[in-house]
Amino acid sequence: MLNFRKRKKPNPDVSHLLATILVVYPVISTVSYEPQEDAMLELVFAMKAAPTKERFEKIAKQIIDSLDAYHQLEGFPQARIEMHMEGLGATCFLHIKRDTASLSRGELSVLTTLVEEYFSEELVFDELPPSADPDFLLAQEEQLDQMFGNIRQMQIPDRMVGVREHERVMVYAE
Repeated sequence: MLNFRKRKKPNPDVSHLLATILVVYPVISTVSYEPQEDAMLELVFAMKAAPTKERFEKIAKQIIDSLDAYHQLEGFPQARIEMHMEGLGATCFLHIKRDTASLSRGELSVLTTLVEEYFSEELVFDELPPSADPDFLLAQEEQLDQMFGNIRQMQIPDRMVGVREHERVMVYAE
């Protein structure tokens, strides 16, 4: 006898947030929403080579110090940030977890810029296609702060994952 599980429907607000992050920031390969006590977003950056442990630790400290300074300026001194590398064959993944309580579009822009700067040689990502409408991307970017505000006010029980595959973005609930 076949046993079919009913598929969960992703929360539309979180689904839209994850998809928008992947569209606006093409350097992020995967983003997931973790519904813990402190809801977290995990951003994953794909790399074609792993930096040395010393280089990673130095860069991680610089990124965290930069984000701490950003949080101080924005008035969120208690932001939670976790970073680690995960290697798999010739490919490596940089994982950055961030609580959603104070995460903002500005911080995402700073974070992705820092990752691009520090890991420019190692990053693997699809460039935005030349046909990408800059007005659409700007409108999506401007909506991010509103989307972050929306998910802060909800109890979302399901883990959700957004994945980029070339020019497509898929979001699903686990």
